[in-house]
Amino acid sequence: MSNMKLLKQISKPLPSPTGQKTHTPVILLDSKGTNLEKKVSNSTKKSIRWWIKSGDTCNKGFEWLEILLKSKHRRIGNIWLYVWLRICDFTTKNKKYIDLTANDDSAIDKASKYLEKI
Repeated sequence: MSNMKLLKQISKPLPSPTGQKTHTPVILLDSKGTNLEKKVSNSTKKSIRWWIKSGDTCNKGFEWLEILLKSKHRRIGNIWLYVWLRICDFTTKNKKYIDLTANDDSAIDKASKYLEKI
């Protein structure tokens, strides 16, 4: 989903949920999430937790998430985790350009492995 479509979706009003809340929605994002979090205005959407970590490879991001889950679970209880990441194993920033890091499927295999773990 493009950023423009996501911003459009965020601005739509949502009906308030009914019943008892059993889980807290958490969205795991990389640096693109910084601006999205600020644009959420609906009170229902404000109950979403945003965990943002930029510039990580799969293994560093997974280690960070494991530590974060242990500490946050005690405070916020059960969560639904939504993952939306661009993984830095695929690319490197070269001044104003972005270059592909690998020419084979190794980065894709590694990302798939970590997404399964999550």
